[in-house]
Amino acid sequence: MGARDDTIGTCLRRFLDPPQRLGERERFVGAFDGRHTLAAEDGLRRLRAPTLVARETDDGYSPQQWSHWRTQAIPGVRRRVESEGARIFFHEARAQAFDRELRAQRQAAAAPAAAGVGTAPA
Repeated sequence: MGARDDTIGTCLRRFLDPPQRLGERERFVGAFDGRHTLAAEDGLRRLRAPTLVARETDDGYSPQQWSHWRTQAIPGVRRRVESEGARIFFHEARAQAFDRELRAQRQAAAAPAAAGVGTAPA
C-alpha cells in the first residue's frame, strides 16, 4: 500500500504554504548527499547500540547501496529491512509494519538483559 493522497498532502502542505516555503523544500531535498553519511563514518563505526537499518524501496533519495553500506559500517546492526514500495518521507503509509520491526528490534535487544546475559554475578 502506497502513501495516500491525503497523507502526501499533509506531509507536503507545510512546505507549500506559504508558497515561498517551496524553496525550503527544494533546499532540504537537494541537501541529501552521501557525504553527510561519510562525514559521520568514524562515529557510525563505533556505534554498538542495537541498530535497525530500514530502507524504503521507492525512496529516490537514498540508493540501496547506502543501506548496505550502513549495515556493514555500524557494528550494532542487528537487522536490515526493506519496505517494498514505500517512501522515506511518507512513512505513515507503512507505519504499522515499521512499528512491528522496531518493536521486534527492541524486544530482541532487551531479551539478553532480561535473561541475565551479560550481567555481573550477584
